[in-house]
Amino acid sequence: MNGVINCAMVLDDGLMQLETPEKTHRVFQPKVWGTQFLFELTDNPQRDFFVMSSSLASTIGLYAQADYCAANAFQDVFAHRMNSQSDTFVCSINWGIWSEAGAAMRLLMDSSIAAARQTWVNHPLFEYCVDAGPGRRVYHARLSTQRHWIVAEHRLRDRPLVPGTGFLELARAAYQDWQPCTSVELRGVYFLEPLLVPESTHKEVRIVLEERETACDFTIFSLEPETGWYENARGNLVTLLPEDNKTIAYNLEALKRSLTQERPREMGVAASIKELKCFGDVCVGPRWYKSMSNIFVGQNQALTEVILPDEYKKDLEHYHLHPAMLDVATSFASTPEAFYLL
Repeated sequence: MNGVINCAMVLDDGLMQLETPEKTHRVFQPKVWGTQFLFELTDNPQRDFFVMSSSLASTIGLYAQADYCAANAFQDVFAHRMNSQSDTFVCSINWGIWSEAGAAMRLLMDSSIAAARQTWVNHPLFEYCVDAGPGRRVYHARLSTQRHWIVAEHRLRDRPLVPGTGFLELARAAYQDWQPCTSVELRGVYFLEPLLVPESTHKEVRIVLEERETACDFTIFSLEPETGWYENARGNLVTLLPEDNKTIAYNLEALKRSLTQERPREMGVAASIKELKCFGDVCVGPRWYKSMSNIFVGQNQALTEVILPDEYKKDLEHYHLHPAMLDVATSFASTPEAFYLL
């Protein structure tokens, strides 16, 4: 034996605040304890080199991979220390993204998917979907301001941006296409990275669905041409049974009478782009600002009507969780000084 190359690794996505000792142990096992065990097991005068496949994640970080970053950092430090104490040449290689290798990349890259496996999806945000093994499906989207109002009409400082409610609709639409059901609940949703869309071209987006025992995980990725794939959002989807889908009735007239102040709807400021209006740093189109109504405000309560204009009613044939209407509904009670749309 002339040398050893340790390429072992385990990836287990998760936000730092949700880490558990068990999850961290799984990720550390091949790179931390496995590295030490393999180094001691193969220690002999004939060993010329000991190489570890580390990652750039150890120096620049990686979203939702705190334990993986730490494990790779250990290998970097291990190489530095063993080089000063051993006759064997020890090094760690900080690999970047392998653009045509790895299970995750095979799920995300068009070039690795046979056309015969592509299935058309009846929703304007998707190009097609692909079954990627048992209990896993990947939905492909190619978002642009020319084709998709959710980015053409939603901008942050003039830059087209997918609203947070757009992530919810992407996940909802993918899940109900795969698992047709009347009602679905989204749980444990995290927005991890803004999804900006170039003005003059499109943005490649993937929605990965993975079945679990009691729910379906979703992860939304987007491609930056220079640096690779980024995770933008994640969460869980659960089918609601009829007995779980309980409706609560409110007496809206009584609620309105209990509210002491009526505030006119925010009008916004005309933006440089035709038909858009700005509310602070966020500029939105008519699906947003024309849906707004006067606001009735009381002690820790607020009430408004969100009504989609008639010219956009056809949206509801596909957008069952309408991003603009939901955005207005979740932000209308903000004060004028802090008005913000998600």
